[in-house]
Amino acid sequence: MIVRLIKGRLGKVIVVITMLLLLLPEALRFAVVKIIAAEGLGEATIENVDLNLFTGTVAVDGFSLAREQQEKVNVARVSLNIALLRLLFSEIHLQQLELDGLALSVIKTEQGEWEVVLPLAANDQPEAEPEEPVTLPLLGLDQAKLNNVTVKLVSKEANGLLEIKQLALENLSTWQNLKSTLVLDAAWNDAPIRIDISATPIDPQPTLKGSIKLDKVGLQQLAPLAGQAVLGNISLSSDFNAYKNKAGDIVAEISADLSLEQMNTAYKQLGVASQKLAWQGSVDLAMVDDGIEYTVQGDAESSGLSIRDDKEKIALISWERFAIKQFSVDELLNTSVEELQLENVTAINDDESDEGKFYIGQVGLKEISLKQGNHLMVSLLQISDIQYQVVVTPSGELRIQTLVSTLEEGLEDTQDAAQMPDDNSSAEPFVFTIKKSEIVDGGKIVFTDHRFAVPVREVINIKKFSVLDHDSANPEVPFKLDFEGSLGEFSTLLLTGEATIYSEEIALDFKGEFDAIPLPVVSPYTEAYLGYHLTRGQYDHTFELTIDHKDILLDNQLFLRQLKLKPVDPDKAQPMDKQLDVPLGFALNMLRDSNDNIELDVPIKGRMDQPDINIDDVVNDALAKALRTGATSYLTLALQPYGAVLMAADYVGGQLSTIKLDPIDYADGAGEMTQEQQAYVDKIGNLMLERPKLKLTICGTAGDSDREALQTRGGEESTIPESALIALADIRGKQVKRRMTEQGIKSRRLFLCQPAYQAEAISGVTLTM
Repeated sequence: MIVRLIKGRLGKVIVVITMLLLLLPEALRFAVVKIIAAEGLGEATIENVDLNLFTGTVAVDGFSLAREQQEKVNVARVSLNIALLRLLFSEIHLQQLELDGLALSVIKTEQGEWEVVLPLAANDQPEAEPEEPVTLPLLGLDQAKLNNVTVKLVSKEANGLLEIKQLALENLSTWQNLKSTLVLDAAWNDAPIRIDISATPIDPQPTLKGSIKLDKVGLQQLAPLAGQAVLGNISLSSDFNAYKNKAGDIVAEISADLSLEQMNTAYKQLGVASQKLAWQGSVDLAMVDDGIEYTVQGDAESSGLSIRDDKEKIALISWERFAIKQFSVDELLNTSVEELQLENVTAINDDESDEGKFYIGQVGLKEISLKQGNHLMVSLLQISDIQYQVVVTPSGELRIQTLVSTLEEGLEDTQDAAQMPDDNSSAEPFVFTIKKSEIVDGGKIVFTDHRFAVPVREVINIKKFSVLDHDSANPEVPFKLDFEGSLGEFSTLLLTGEATIYSEEIALDFKGEFDAIPLPVVSPYTEAYLGYHLTRGQYDHTFELTIDHKDILLDNQLFLRQLKLKPVDPDKAQPMDKQLDVPLGFALNMLRDSNDNIELDVPIKGRMDQPDINIDDVVNDALAKALRTGATSYLTLALQPYGAVLMAADYVGGQLSTIKLDPIDYADGAGEMTQEQQAYVDKIGNLMLERPKLKLTICGTAGDSDREALQTRGGEESTIPESALIALADIRGKQVKRRMTEQGIKSRRLFLCQPAYQAEAISGVTLTM
């Protein structure tokens, strides 16, 4: 009877327990759905719930959540296995957590709020006071897996799909010193992502090791989140090892191979594009008590980069390849680079014109270092195949100045400027040291000046250029310059010297030689500033420029060949002619030798502390003085010991046109020259032989003194008619011309005046040039 009773009751209990176990999953499913709905989270559906209290296993199949008739999240299956016995020891230990087929969307609403299943409320609460350290409960996890998870990102700024094939986390514990691992196999918009990490988080000296690999992850969908639109694909292969050393410092060692391909972005009116940016190297980092110490080193390369001003349609700079070999930089900005190379560099390239273009075939820098961010040192700067177009605009400005000003105006941003930190007046100034700079394999500078009706265009070819010891860190040490080139095909250019330009007082000593420069090349400038057009000739120019204690001295020696010029603007020529005191043609002809060459010394002096000085006036004054002094000094010396007195003979239109020499004073009534007078005529003849461009006007004259002398010879009753006196004047003039032609002077250079009698006229011959 008792047995039957017991069996009957036990059976009922078993039945009840069995019913509870069978109904509990359904009740759990029903309760979860109701709670989600009651909390206003949305409408949830669960296809099935499996619960095994004996094994601690819970599994949910077919969970979905919808809000506002839109599906927010969908999970194919989630299962959980808890070690129930460990609950007796106050430990929550998950033996396995697995989630399959999760699909959800991360959405940014039109109000700017992010929504992940539910809207994420903005945290407007004031920051709470720090609380006492929290003691973590005993938690453990053997394995957690997420399989086939998709996360869709939707916003105005970015859109994309993250697909997680598998995320595995193993051996995680808050109280046991275990080696935890994490493996992620995913893809962002079909671009593979792989992460492998192992860590000992609660070890007294915790460690973190792993690797990250990204293969051509697109930036287009993510970059706007940072406020900047960027196109391109980023790839990364990195290994890292971080640990806490015995001193308590956190140390990280990272090696990486990073590349950004097909990059394209914009900043205001500037567009930046690059085929590839790459870095391969390592980072050593330590977090110490004083802050962060780090060293970054490796190799970097950029190919196909261009920066252009889309508004002005100008390519500011571009290059085919930029490479840095074995660079290193630390937290103090101490930097070292073994070698830097740039290939096929183009700058200031206008879409509508080639003028102003700057091109370099190759730039190489070796042994580069930067000390504490303010002292740059370069062992060698080498440039090859340089081509630069210097353009002067019609307004007289360099075209590059106009472009830079336009660019600065376009990039001005008062808000950004207001956020710039104040200048640190105590900071050390930036200095540099370049031991040697040179141009090899030639180059050229194309100079174009648009200030004239017909633009001036000349080419300077560079054969050799070098600068030694260019050092702003040691301002008293002069740098040395050596240049060799040519103007066009035939004219050579040489320049050597040294200078200190960074000291308080600039010191400079340069010497130059320009050989066989065509004079028509500079004719537009002589027309503009001197009023004369140079139709023919060439010149050599030797000069020495010195600056010492603000005194400027420029010694110029000019050697002009076959100079031919003509006035084209009397108003511009007048200042020069007035300063000359002699006719310009006469001054030049006086300086021409028998080969039609002119030697001229033109010293120019000035002071650096005279900012208002007009360089045009200085050059005009110096040139006029040199011409006047050269011409008159030569004439005076050539006629010594007779000491010809120069006087203005005639003015035409306010300008001096001829020069008077000392006349030949005959004895009254005489028709023959004395030996001394013949010697004087011979001196003038020698001068004309040496200066074949000179012409002489010979005017025989007679006066009342001649009449009186002739009457005395013929007796008191004799009369001397005017015709006899005119005949005497004619004899005197022809006698002078005859003697000069006998010296070899062509008759066409000697002009006889109409012989003349005047009561007050001299007894002799007047001479004018």
